[in-house]
Amino acid sequence: MAAPVVSLEALIAAAREENRHAARKIAACYDFHLTCIAQDAKHRRYSRYGRTELAVALGCSATVAEAYISAGVALHTRMPKLRGEFEAGEIDFARVRVACRILDNLSDALVDLVEGDVVEAARRFSPGPLEKEIWEILLRVAPEEAAALREFAKKFRNVSYAPAGELARIR
Repeated sequence: MAAPVVSLEALIAAAREENRHAARKIAACYDFHLTCIAQDAKHRRYSRYGRTELAVALGCSATVAEAYISAGVALHTRMPKLRGEFEAGEIDFARVRVACRILDNLSDALVDLVEGDVVEAARRFSPGPLEKEIWEILLRVAPEEAAALREFAKKFRNVSYAPAGELARIR
């Protein structure tokens, strides 16, 4: 039986459509988060409730649901250029998540200043190299704020060793 022939153009179109679907999912998560805030503002438990409900509905962990919500908030409130490219299918969620994670703790003014460069980098680099490139952009544009953010990020890094014979691993 012969393998089906698929053109590169068809694969590119499918990848863009997949990215557009991911953008719609992130937008829906953001909208659901806003609904939870509006409904439960009195009790102030909306973050945990919304995250848990999303995790159940999407069949993912609460951590993944939180990543969807965080990306949605960042895209809709602070990163319109990145959001536009994501919605157009030009950038995938893995790259969007890297950009949102790094830029989330920066000032609005700095995000506005570097967003265009970050979008261009997201078009060119895969997620790992993109992270390095974003740090280089930040160090070039605002070295003091980038250095402070790196120090802040170090607090959340942890390396541990789990001895388990041949299955030992570093986490």
